[in-house]
Amino acid sequence: MNRKSLVASILGASFVLAGLLATPAAAYPPGTNLNLSASREVADWDNPTTPIDFTVTNAGSSKVYVWVNGKKSFSRTPVAGSTSFTRSLGKVGRTIITTVVGSEKKTVYIYRPTKPVVYSTQKISKGFLIRTKGAKPGTPFAVVVNNIPVTVRVVNNGGFGTLYVPANKLRKGSNSVRVHLGDLSFEKNVVGFK
Repeated sequence: MNRKSLVASILGASFVLAGLLATPAAAYPPGTNLNLSASREVADWDNPTTPIDFTVTNAGSSKVYVWVNGKKSFSRTPVAGSTSFTRSLGKVGRTIITTVVGSEKKTVYIYRPTKPVVYSTQKISKGFLIRTKGAKPGTPFAVVVNNIPVTVRVVNNGGFGTLYVPANKLRKGSNSVRVHLGDLSFEKNVVGFK
């Protein structure tokens, strides 16, 4: 083997070894991925602007930059690789929270659905719709009338959910109508009339 080939072989082996030993420089401890978690994924529709807590771990000692819906918002300096912050959702729909440390990033999606409207009186001979928007796609959406499940759907990819309660599912007088969206639910007393 000539000298040029030997030098090339040594350099090539050095680059391979360096690649194998490389770990994310910002991670804490070394070799651990940046992590971002949220106290809840879906805002409570009775208290939709209640702040949600976010926790960042494995961030090393570099600044953590927080992006909201694609815009840089603020930064935090971690202590022992961790930091936290709170955020209120200002709009209906999906909010994208991304944390960036060096070349690493982690994203979570938080949803703020609308609370469906159910009127307190309803003609029993006519069907009616119950709608939500801004919900997490794929979330089960259901209505129960007088303890009997009536309609079950899932929220579509656009975050919209629509339930149809057919005519004559309500009785004359007082009715219990419960609406469920994932872990969220509420009950309304609906008076049926002819």
